[in-house]
Amino acid sequence: MPRPNVLIILADQLSWKALPAYGDQFLKTPHIDRIAQRAVRFDQCYASCPLCQPARPSLWTGRFPHETGVLSNGRNFPVEPVVGTMPTMGERFTAAGYRTVHFGKQHDMGGLRGFEHVEPQKQVEVEPEHPAWPTNYDTHRDRYTRLKTVEWLREYADDAPFLLVADLQNPHDICSW
Repeated sequence: MPRPNVLIILADQLSWKALPAYGDQFLKTPHIDRIAQRAVRFDQCYASCPLCQPARPSLWTGRFPHETGVLSNGRNFPVEPVVGTMPTMGERFTAAGYRTVHFGKQHDMGGLRGFEHVEPQKQVEVEPEHPAWPTNYDTHRDRYTRLKTVEWLREYADDAPFLLVADLQNPHDICSW
């Protein structure tokens, strides 16, 4: 049996309760709904920590924040990188013969170790002809992440198997501007 490709789409602080695929009747998310119909859905899961920085290395290592050592977002409490001997998802998938690629928000403190290609989020100027307009830079960074993810899929999707992560900033900051 061929090994499946794995696509992980992370939307920072998006609650399952806000998605029609899980019963919400208010929002319209046709693309997410279409993916959810064809993909593996996790109906009994939780985040290991309500803070984004400790939750990310926890996801990439499969360990709780007190095990990774990343216990805060680092503002008032120093944060150390994930212990170098702690296996990561990238290392495990690479060892299993997968191409491992991550685009977007990192904020991982070493949890992305083992991914063969890691490209941080960048800003895309959507309306350069209107430089004085207020800009939500986080949304522009998500656009870059989406563009790079789709570009990679178009070029390498047939080079299975792969683990591809599209790590989006929003809705984390979507209402902050």
